Amino acid sequence: MQEQQALQTVHEVFAHLLKLLSDARCQTGYEMICANGNVHLCFPKLFCWLTDHMENATIHAVASNCCFVCIVPVEKLGKYSETDYPRHSHANYITAYWESDTLSLNEQGVKNINNPLWSLPELNPQI
Repeated sequence: MQEQQALQTVHEVFAHLLKLLSDARCQTGYEMICANGNVHLCFPKLFCWLTDHMENATIHAVASNCCFVCIVPVEKLGKYSETDYPRHSHANYITAYWESDTLSLNEQGVKNINNPLWSLPELNPQI
C-alpha cells in the first residue's frame, strides 16, 4: 500500500508539471514573447525524454517485469521476436482506473494509480 501511495505521489507531481500540456489552450495556442520581442502563437507539446527501464516502469506505472510499450509475455522480455504483441491501451487503463477495475489493470501489469500521461491529448506514451 505504501508503495502504491508513493507511486501515486510521483504521478501527482507529473500531473502538476505537465498541467500546461493538458490545458485546452494547447489546442488553440499560447501567445508567447520571443527573445527578440516578437509575439508568437505557440503550441506546447511533450516530445520525448530518455529513461532507463526502471524509470519507464515508474513513469508508465507498469510492473518492473513488464514492457511499457506492449503486452509481451514475461518469458519473452529481452528476446528478439518477430511477433507483434498488442500495445498497451492507455484509454482502456484510464477507464479501468476510474471504474476501480483493479483486476483488469493487474492482469496487464499496470499499477492502480491515476497516471497523468493517460489523459494528455495527442500524447502516445510509447515508442
